[in-house]
Amino acid sequence: MLHPEYITGLTDGEGTFTYSYSKQVNSVGLYFGIALNIKDLPLLKEVQEYFGCGKIYFSKAVKGKFSDPTYVSGPRAYYRINKHADLFRVIRHFEEHPLHGQKSQAYEIWVKMIFYKGRMYRNDMPKMMALAAKLSEANGRTGKKEPRIKKNEQFPKNPIPSFQYDPNSRYFDPMA
Repeated sequence: MLHPEYITGLTDGEGTFTYSYSKQVNSVGLYFGIALNIKDLPLLKEVQEYFGCGKIYFSKAVKGKFSDPTYVSGPRAYYRINKHADLFRVIRHFEEHPLHGQKSQAYEIWVKMIFYKGRMYRNDMPKMMALAAKLSEANGRTGKKEPRIKKNEQFPKNPIPSFQYDPNSRYFDPMA
C-alpha cells in the first residue's frame, strides 16, 4: 500500500480537483483525478486501492497539446473519483495529509463546491458557477476559451431537494 504522503505528493504534481458542466441538465459534476502515462498503470491501481473507490480510464496519445503543435503525449491512464459520497474520502485524506503546492488553492475551492452542491437548489447554480470559475482560474485555465456560461444567464428556479446525510442509507460512508 502506498504511503499517504506519497499520494499527496503525486496529486500535487499530477492530480486535479475539477468539475464538468452539463448545460442540457444544468448540472455540475465534481471529480478528483490523477493522469499518468500508461506505463504507470500499476501505480494508479495502488492509488485506487488506497482510496477504495473510483475508476481507471484510458486515452490514446494526444497531439498538439501545451501550445506546441509538435508535442505528442503517450497513451494515458486516468484515475478518477466522481461519486459525491466517495469524494469525502478524498477530502478526509487531504485534511490529514495536506497539499503544499499551488494545487492547495484549487483544492480549497473544490471542497467548498462539494459541500455547496450537497445542499444547493437549482436556483443556486449561478453561485456554483462562480465557484467553478474560481476553480478554473486556480487550475490555470483562464483565457483559453470562451466561458460556457454567460455572466447574466438565467437558470431555472425549480428547487431540487437539499442533500441529507442518512446513516441508514446504503450511500452513507461512516468513514467520511
